Amino acid sequence: MAPQESAEIFDPVDYYKSFLSEKWKKNVEDFFNAKVKEAKINETENELAYKKLLTLESKVNSKKKSHSSLKFWWSFCIFLCVVFFLLGVISIPILCKGFDLTWLLICIGSFFLGIGFVLLICLYLKKKLHASNKALNKALKAYQDQEAAIRASLAPLYNAFRWDDFKKLIKDTTDMFTVDESFSHSRMELLQDVYQYSDVLGEQDSVIALMSGDIHTNPYVRMMVKSERIVDIAYKGSMTISWTETYRDSDGHIRTMVRTETLHATYYHPGPEFTTTPFTLYGNMAAPDLSFSRQPTSINTSDEKEVDRYVKKEEKKIRAASEKATKAGKSFTPLTNIEFEALFGAYDRDHEVQFRLLFTPLAQQNMLELIKGVAGYGDDFSFQKCKTISLIQSRHSAHIFSYDSSFVGQYLSLKKMREEYTKYMVNLFSSLYFDLAPLMAIPLYQMTDAGEYKPHIKKRSVSDYEAMRSVNAMNPSFFRHPSGDTDQILKVNYEKTISHSDRFKVSSLSFQRTPMIAYVPTLGGDGKMHNVPVQYFEYTPLTAVHEVAIRRMDEEKESWDKEKINSFLSSKNGSVYRNFATYLVNVDSKECGEKEFDQYFNDLDVHLEKQIENLENFDEILEKNEDLNKK
Repeated sequence: MAPQESAEIFDPVDYYKSFLSEKWKKNVEDFFNAKVKEAKINETENELAYKKLLTLESKVNSKKKSHSSLKFWWSFCIFLCVVFFLLGVISIPILCKGFDLTWLLICIGSFFLGIGFVLLICLYLKKKLHASNKALNKALKAYQDQEAAIRASLAPLYNAFRWDDFKKLIKDTTDMFTVDESFSHSRMELLQDVYQYSDVLGEQDSVIALMSGDIHTNPYVRMMVKSERIVDIAYKGSMTISWTETYRDSDGHIRTMVRTETLHATYYHPGPEFTTTPFTLYGNMAAPDLSFSRQPTSINTSDEKEVDRYVKKEEKKIRAASEKATKAGKSFTPLTNIEFEALFGAYDRDHEVQFRLLFTPLAQQNMLELIKGVAGYGDDFSFQKCKTISLIQSRHSAHIFSYDSSFVGQYLSLKKMREEYTKYMVNLFSSLYFDLAPLMAIPLYQMTDAGEYKPHIKKRSVSDYEAMRSVNAMNPSFFRHPSGDTDQILKVNYEKTISHSDRFKVSSLSFQRTPMIAYVPTLGGDGKMHNVPVQYFEYTPLTAVHEVAIRRMDEEKESWDKEKINSFLSSKNGSVYRNFATYLVNVDSKECGEKEFDQYFNDLDVHLEKQIENLENFDEILEKNEDLNKK
């Protein structure tokens, strides 16, 4: 890293604006172009083929429009034909009762027109419709053939993208932080042993997406967590009532009137609510006794006038909080930078000295740039610190969280694919960077090395978080209770390690939904109470337990023989996700299919050894040929 870059990383906002964003975009474009070159795709040919496809698509749309018009006239003529014949049939019994010239003309004219429309349908429209249908099918086939040809030519490119592309690009772009789209058990132990991390996930929380890494050797883990909470759900019902009112009209007569009214009622009943929440955990030994929290402000922090009004309003609260703390014998001394105090809002801090060590003038400036949206997403993040663990939550990361290149398969234009892939990668990098930016904005965090860690002597390699992410990527029906009607929360419990696979017990929590009726007393316009029926659902919790084996896999090994490994996994309702193979095992099995799995990798090792042996023999042959040539 150049000296200038080393200085700029302590100002993450300016560094991103002036250098990193453009470098990332260029690296993504170069990466994509390298993939195109590797796949041997001719861009000019693709562009011509795609233009031809658009022409064929336009032709198909034109044929569809013409065919739809003919079908309309076909249907309309059949309708008129039926109408005229019916009119003719109706007129016959009328004429039988007595001669009537008008009805005679109607009868003759109706049958004549009916026959005319039959001839029109059979001799003209039928042929035209058949020809139109044939032309449409021909145009559709030409379009489908062209689409298939383009997809076949782009297939090597579709298959060239890998799950760890994002990781490699980050490594080529910056040394500020690393990315690994997994979270190993050893990294979990590091957080637990060195930073005293205790699991923040509850029994109703499950990890569905995951990535981890470090910022200057200090670990972080970024998670998307699915949660289930019991909330009051509002159900609505209605009923119509009627009653008779007696009144005297203007002439003094007594009359009655029936009135109606629709009564509406709401009934609240507890039920499950499933939500997803992204957050980032970070371990750092700086300011180890300090805890605080801050939440986003509700103002537009990019508007200086609004910020000024907010700061003046908060200044009074800050002074009052300081006086109250002093009277209570606590320590809360506002910083001289009142703007930072007001916008960051960490009034619950419990260690003034360490807070000042952490938030130096440079850290305050960096944080204000983030909050004001000089770059990034503005004030959309919360920041909590509990001793040596920090937690960041942001709104923007809910929209784009982890790398998934499967979307490129929807594009047939290489130009459009490049544009969309670049846009996607720029947004993904920005999402990750500005989740980490509040942490990188604090120079002391970056200058503090990770604590010393001695790995435990264990065979286990897959963490609980990785296991949850892997089972959540599988078919949900594998784990849900047969009577479950709702989404589910999957929790894992490590059992043991057999050979190279970690075995987990997977518990599923879902609910059975039973329809019920509640009657809500509601006052009607007749002055009486009426029981309005409201349908609601009673949710009964259901649990199911299964066992899975999860094996960490090399991406290269996975790519050598996908058919064979997928055949093995499909026989056990398994799948490969990222660099993990996950499959259901028989609870009574002691080996959980590991012999078969090991055999697969043993075959690969034997194959590799033979390849190496052949290469060595080839080298010997070359050397002999060179000696002969010299002689």
